[in-house]
Amino acid sequence: MFIATNKEIIHAASEGSKSLQYLVVQMQSEQRPLNGINIATILHRSAWSPQILSPSILTFLAESLKEHELGAQGIGNALYGLRAVKSTPASKALIAAIAQKMKDCLEDFNSQQIGNSLYGLQSQRDCKEVRELLQALEPKIIKCAEPFSSQAIGNSLYGLQSLGDSLEVKKVIRVITDKLEHLREIEETNVAVSELPFLRSSQHDSLHAAVKPKVVQGSYKLDGQAIGNAVYGVQSIGDAFEVHNLLGVLTFHLERVANPLKAQEVANALYGLKAQCKTSPEINSFFRAMTNQMKRCQEIFRPQHIANALFGLRWLGDSQEAQGVLAALVEKARDCRETFDAQAIGNAMYGLQSFGKSPEMPQMLVVLRSKIEHSRSFLSPQELGNSLYGLRTAEDCPEVQGILVSLLPKIQLCKEALDAQAISNALYGLHSLGDTPAVRGILEALTPKVEQCKEMFKPQAVGNALYGLQSIKGSTQSRGLLAKLVPKVEQCTDPFKPQNLANALYGIQSLGECKEVRNLLKVLKPKLEECHGHCFHGQNIANSLYGMQLLGASEEARGILELLAQKMEQCRQEFQAQEVANGFYGLRSMSDAPEVRLVVKQLALKTKQSKQPMKAFHIRSALHGLRWLGDSDEVWSAFAALTSKVHQCDDKFFGPAVEGAIARLKTMQASPEVEGLIDALSIVKRSSCQKEAGGSE
Repeated sequence: MFIATNKEIIHAASEGSKSLQYLVVQMQSEQRPLNGINIATILHRSAWSPQILSPSILTFLAESLKEHELGAQGIGNALYGLRAVKSTPASKALIAAIAQKMKDCLEDFNSQQIGNSLYGLQSQRDCKEVRELLQALEPKIIKCAEPFSSQAIGNSLYGLQSLGDSLEVKKVIRVITDKLEHLREIEETNVAVSELPFLRSSQHDSLHAAVKPKVVQGSYKLDGQAIGNAVYGVQSIGDAFEVHNLLGVLTFHLERVANPLKAQEVANALYGLKAQCKTSPEINSFFRAMTNQMKRCQEIFRPQHIANALFGLRWLGDSQEAQGVLAALVEKARDCRETFDAQAIGNAMYGLQSFGKSPEMPQMLVVLRSKIEHSRSFLSPQELGNSLYGLRTAEDCPEVQGILVSLLPKIQLCKEALDAQAISNALYGLHSLGDTPAVRGILEALTPKVEQCKEMFKPQAVGNALYGLQSIKGSTQSRGLLAKLVPKVEQCTDPFKPQNLANALYGIQSLGECKEVRNLLKVLKPKLEECHGHCFHGQNIANSLYGMQLLGASEEARGILELLAQKMEQCRQEFQAQEVANGFYGLRSMSDAPEVRLVVKQLALKTKQSKQPMKAFHIRSALHGLRWLGDSDEVWSAFAALTSKVHQCDDKFFGPAVEGAIARLKTMQASPEVEGLIDALSIVKRSSCQKEAGGSE
């Protein structure tokens, strides 16, 4: 009966997917008995027609499988059939049933069966059932004695693409890497044997002839598709030893691939790195090899190839090797004549977010500006947010301003309401781009989008949005945007973390005194009061104070200062020199007030407790912040703490800043602390001048 059923399944599949679907539905309605081979055949023949495998069919197959065995070939075929089936309770139940059969299976798995088993998991998500399956498969991989083919390696790793970074996934990567290492050993041995010299011998014409039969025959280098698929498969696994080790072994094959990689293979390989947050020797070696392969590639890159490749590089732009890849991508982007759609624009721009210091960044921006201006696609809120967020490490330059000009009409023409995340990302990307006409144009275009946003802002979105304003001065555009952001801050009901509040306050450092800033401080005060569960670190406090550097001692500002003084008192962490300097510097526009004195008192204590030596510019910044605060015990205490730092400082002290500080101190009421600081500054000033004069001789 089961043999006849299998023939019926194969025949129906040969007539097309509709015929097979009709038969499988009929079997379910009849509750026809099926054995393991029947189930594996149905799944395998449905691999490219996932509509056949509805939840009810999957449940039927899982129930049918419980009473039957399934061999290695059947398991590989069954799992392969799930390649396009989304993760559902029904698919999980079937995977659990197959996992049990895998545990019970005594057969050895070959490389193709392992590759098919893992390849079929590509549409699943991390869950208990998938982990159990991977746990059952790991010993089968270890036990597999035959060398893996290029396709088996690519398929095995490609199937892991959506399974997260669980321990079970990492273990599978580890054992697949061992198989890949075995291929390298075979290839190196074959090359070494082929280079052996021909020697005279009474029994053999050469040592080569004697050794050759003992060598594994065939080529075991990976091709471009296998390399691209292998790296693409680790896209959901963050920085991990297993991934870096895998990349190191893959580099051997990438350096030796026979045929030039195709554009899709390059894009897949680079996209697969999107979860890597930091470079490593293995990643850098991989980049060097990939740059060479990109130069060999003769195919024209399509917009999706360029965008996916850039997206994968999003956090890795701080190495010369990554910048080499970017330089190669610039050339590919220049050669691309196809119009970029909205997704390609968003992904490409987002991928540039760590390349701000790279000399290739402006070149890519010039190319992308042309692509944006020629694209008629409307960018979605996410694509707009990603495009501007990609500029987060960029510095002000003509190319950056040009890209902002090209993005402006895309914002204006966006008909969808921007959500909080898109607004936050867009503003955050502006934080180092200056106060230019192009930046103000972006602010003006975003202002109505903020007002139209119905979604409640989360604390992180609030902090990031305000942080993005840090280089923007008070203007009609900045004040107008801030006026629309303030209600969003007030409406946020989630508790703020210290980092969220520090980012928000740090972002107002250039806006100056205005009613919109005072209104913001007013709504931030209760958020700061309610922030009890998290400890404020030195950087949080210093950044918060630094952001207030252009503000006077208004009622709203004093309310924030009083709370920050309390947070400082509660902070047990030692302040770094830069944090001390930034904290004092943030007071530079304040006049004397009780709340200001509380902050100065706590900063003086932190200065005394800090073991890190202060540089000359730290001390100058601190004194600059204290310049208008008058005579008080708290200020004198700060002077005393700074005096000891002056004595410990090895830097040179001279120039207008030091002379101005001394002159300012001489106008203050005489006290031991003031006199001590004047003496200390005068001594180091004279010493610095003498050293400078001696050095010039």
